[in-house]
Amino acid sequence: MSRVTDSSDTEDLTLRRLAPDDAPALLALSDAAGWNQVTDDWRLMLTLGEGVGFWQGDRPVASALILPYDAKFAWLSMVLVAEPWRRRGLASRLTEECLARARARGLALRLDATDAGRMVYRRFGFADQYTFTRYRADARPMPREINTAFRRAAPKELAMAAACDADAFGAERAAVFGDFFERDATEVWIAAPNDAC
Repeated sequence: MSRVTDSSDTEDLTLRRLAPDDAPALLALSDAAGWNQVTDDWRLMLTLGEGVGFWQGDRPVASALILPYDAKFAWLSMVLVAEPWRRRGLASRLTEECLARARARGLALRLDATDAGRMVYRRFGFADQYTFTRYRADARPMPREINTAFRRAAPKELAMAAACDADAFGAERAAVFGDFFERDATEVWIAAPNDAC
């Protein structure tokens, strides 16, 4: 652990490694940013990955983590700073920590960035590779044409889904799929028929 003092504030922050047990407290950071993670997502990422964060007493004020995939690359994730602590270099400092940890493990680092974070990451040498769009479902019933094109997946289909995902993503994520399949509130849908990717 190390301590930093911001010149404009008398309170000290503690920099420390994040643990899966920190998930409930860290949820406040992603909720405040309007992101869609739940406590189980934080716990999974901190179990499979490695995170660091700044804390003010028992409250997290900034976070970042790397999530390794195979021995190929890691995903830089959950770079978040609470509103009162923004523009003080905390996100940059945590990104540097994650870059160093990824390099030490011989992993290339990738990420998906919000518009706000894009310029920050460019300073670290990240470059655009592709774009994507995030969608959010509402509570309306699924339209019939979609309802007939997809069906609920069975747990035994996890291996096939993970193999298809590995082809598209570039690395194996079976542990992530397995965790999602085991969650009570999760429904997984696949295209029907599903003989191949």
